[in-house]
Amino acid sequence: MTLFTPTLQVRRLVIRCRNVSVFDENFHSGVNIIRGENSSGKSTLLNILFYGLGGFTPQWSDAALRCDGVFVEVLINGNVATLFRSIQKDTRQPMEIYGGAYDEAIISPVSQWIKYGYLRTESRESFSQALFRLLGIPEVYNENSGGLTMHQLLRILYSDQLSPIESLFRIEPFDTATIREAVGRLLCGAFDTEFYENQIYLRRMQKEYDEVSAELRSLYSVLGQVGESLSLHSVREERQKIINMIGQARSDVEQARKASLVEQEMHALSLEQAEQVYAALEKAQGTVSKVREDKNALILEIADSDAFINHQKSKLKSLQEASAASNAFGTVEFISCPACLEPIKHQEHSHCHLCHQPLSENAGRNRFIHILNDVTIQIRQSEILQRERFEELKKIEASETVALNEWRQLATAYGEVRAAPSSKSDQLISEANRRIGYLQGQLENIESREKIVKKLTQISDRKEKINANISRLQERNYNLMLAQESRYQEAKNHIASHIKIILRKDLRRQDAFEYADDVWFDFGGNRITVNDQEYFSASSRVILKNTFFAAFLLAAMEDKKFRHPRFFIMDTIEEHGIEPVRSQNFQNILLEYFAETKVDAQIIFATANISPDADDEAYTVGRFFTRDEPTLLFEGSASH
Repeated sequence: MTLFTPTLQVRRLVIRCRNVSVFDENFHSGVNIIRGENSSGKSTLLNILFYGLGGFTPQWSDAALRCDGVFVEVLINGNVATLFRSIQKDTRQPMEIYGGAYDEAIISPVSQWIKYGYLRTESRESFSQALFRLLGIPEVYNENSGGLTMHQLLRILYSDQLSPIESLFRIEPFDTATIREAVGRLLCGAFDTEFYENQIYLRRMQKEYDEVSAELRSLYSVLGQVGESLSLHSVREERQKIINMIGQARSDVEQARKASLVEQEMHALSLEQAEQVYAALEKAQGTVSKVREDKNALILEIADSDAFINHQKSKLKSLQEASAASNAFGTVEFISCPACLEPIKHQEHSHCHLCHQPLSENAGRNRFIHILNDVTIQIRQSEILQRERFEELKKIEASETVALNEWRQLATAYGEVRAAPSSKSDQLISEANRRIGYLQGQLENIESREKIVKKLTQISDRKEKINANISRLQERNYNLMLAQESRYQEAKNHIASHIKIILRKDLRRQDAFEYADDVWFDFGGNRITVNDQEYFSASSRVILKNTFFAAFLLAAMEDKKFRHPRFFIMDTIEEHGIEPVRSQNFQNILLEYFAETKVDAQIIFATANISPDADDEAYTVGRFFTRDEPTLLFEGSASH
């Protein structure tokens, strides 16, 4: 037999009461029939099996509550494992998994079993995550459907008696169309983990993009106010130009010095005055450079502070929204411990019901207020400091103006001194040195500005990179979405084709079935129509519902792209007055399909009117159950 992935099969079901087995039967690949009288415990047995595989049962029968636990030996993608769950009134119980057969599992030490919680936590997997991983089924988690569980999958792999016959999914109180649609897409193989991982990554990158954009706007705003160049290329060109000019001036000095050696007359007085004025000029140039360096450092500080204030304001908004949500929903109380899932004994209102620490009435609200006040104070203080920085920037700019005026005056004085009689060579040397001093001050200023522009460029490059990644992922997800939709329609068409074939093989009781040409179903809407008709007799609805599940299984047995586990439980084969002969005809249709298949799959169903063709050890499980000898045999009494 060909084995598709995923494939789930039950090999053995053991139900125990006080360490004694009250049910212990082997199952096999293909068709498995549990037969017996009405009220002999067949539904109780299938409910316990559903629970043992990871389902949630809101209500137990009295017979089920007498049991201690259920062991299910399974084949998961061809690998043997044993599952165990304790049977309690609260069916949100953990699951223990052993990697091996039941006979080996029950004599193995506890250390060789792995216990998984009903719910996932940050530090521990849930049993749904463990089973999904073993089956090779991807985890489905998004902001609309939440995380799909084994229970959600089993809702469409188990047709029970208590759910409405018009409902495709097993009924539950807090059901949503989004969850049903997510389950349908997953089992049809129209779910790509890359798509949803990209969605999560896109949201994270969009948030980062917004933060970088805000930082850039803040930096551009500050730099724009002081008239600085925002181009790294232009700054570097200007820097190189000044370096070349310094080099040329030094070359001029060297040539003038060589010429001065052959000059006969020296003008000592002019040279001494020139040196004094030049020293003062050089000092003034240093002051200008220092003022500009302080100014650029303050510009950076203002930009960083703006980014911090924006971040704190965003944080304050989030805290206010969280406070509103807390007021709307009220205090969160745990029914069971999030670590071990044991029921929590509630304490007095003055203590935390989880950790039992003393708790004042307004403790949670006070913490919110404390945090909100702290963030508000930080914003207020930062804004005050920011205003002070802008005032300081104005003072520095004023100092820069004063320093520049002083420098210009000294430059004029130096020019006048140089105009005094002196040798031509000395004049050239002095002029070149003056230019060198001025240019070095300019160079220092440009290098400081270059650091600012470089940071600006780095942030801009980061923004462009983030934007490119966002565009790339959006395009990738669009293509993935198209592929998923194409696969989804392909799978649904495959299922619909089998529905039409099976309905045409039904006994002549419903015209729409006899001439079934158009079948439409919707996982999210939980509906199915035939030839645009949705209303049928109760017995025909039973046939239609079971036909849908059988067709889903058969399509998955033909197409390996399905993520359906090739497994199905059915307890509705004789509901709502369906004729025994019609039920037996449906059973024979299933036998016919499974006789022809070469793919490993399993269907388990219960009946009180087994077809003569199916009443064979190759298909049946255990004995024929009666009210006197029901499915669960407790010592000293009958149970059902």
